[in-house]
Amino acid sequence: MKILLCIPDHHGFEQFLEHVNQKSAKPIPLRNDSFQFMFSTKFMQHDLDICYTGNTPFEVNFKVTKAIQNKYHLALDVRYCKALKADLAPGSIVKVIKEKPFILNEIGADLYSSDRLNQEDYPHFKQAFINMNNSYMNIFLDFKKVVSVSVNQKLQESDSKNLAEEFKADTLTYTGIDFVYPCMFERQPFYQIYAVERNLVTSVEDKELAQKVMNETLIDILQKI
Repeated sequence: MKILLCIPDHHGFEQFLEHVNQKSAKPIPLRNDSFQFMFSTKFMQHDLDICYTGNTPFEVNFKVTKAIQNKYHLALDVRYCKALKADLAPGSIVKVIKEKPFILNEIGADLYSSDRLNQEDYPHFKQAFINMNNSYMNIFLDFKKVVSVSVNQKLQESDSKNLAEEFKADTLTYTGIDFVYPCMFERQPFYQIYAVERNLVTSVEDKELAQKVMNETLIDILQKI
């Protein structure tokens, strides 16, 4: 099986990368230079390509768009997120089923209300960025389904309630849409699997727990799929 795994970089994924390197003949470097961001190895029965996407929207968009030209059975976006609902404690693993961009233009209006983006245009599905992929569902079925919002500005924790209500969103990232859009446009099957590192409603944060659970979950996914 040919799998694309997108992670920001090695930080927070050391346990997983160490496990892969122990099991594969071609180790994945823990650091990448400015030019090389794709690394290929054989893990279990899979042809695994790991893409260090970076943490900014323009990095993620460019690198994912370039990577999926190779066409994969499955692309995975795995990273850490903030929770907008009180019941999503740090360490929770979620599967995004709908991604919503909260991106503002130069006068502070979002792209839809300012007619910069049309919900009827491809690759929107039912006027949204909905992941209709149901492949390998036995592996991903038990993860909590969430709606996630991608933001392009710094938010105060006091804004989380309004954001959750306006967008009916459960989680927040800064780059989710930058992975989803090229995958939907190119009809690349994908999943977004995120670990909550901070809850913006309760102000509880536990990055160490989130990283532990995320690394263990990622190893388990690739062993079972």
